[in-house]
Amino acid sequence: MAGMKRIFFVIVVLCVMAPVCVAGGAAQHEGGVRYESHHRPSHGHGVYVICDADYEYLYDVVKKESFSDNKVRDIRLAALGCWFTCEQVAGLLKLISFSSDKMKALEAVRGQIVDKKNVKVVTGCFTFSSDRERAMELVLGVE
Repeated sequence: MAGMKRIFFVIVVLCVMAPVCVAGGAAQHEGGVRYESHHRPSHGHGVYVICDADYEYLYDVVKKESFSDNKVRDIRLAALGCWFTCEQVAGLLKLISFSSDKMKALEAVRGQIVDKKNVKVVTGCFTFSSDRERAMELVLGVE
């Protein structure tokens, strides 16, 4: 029951905080490109790049989880309503120990990445070349 309350809390906080971050005009800097928290991806989904405050909260929630499955679950939940930069995704992946679990988390957020040209930041989280290649395929949408 405590796990369900935690999941619900994560979803509520991320949904409630998005307008606050947009009003605050938080910015992300990636490879010389500025991504405002209110940047709308060209896909027209009407969702926002997660701002610094929400990302830090999500990062802390994922970091505090003891098991990889729970970390992946939290990342999957955040991906339901947030867009990420490659740097943010890499930061979350580094919190996960096992390559297979990192891949599960990446699969959850692959369609929510706004700066796919920075894919090398994400692939750098993987040790084996086969995992790096698969990660690149996931991020770039090559199947």
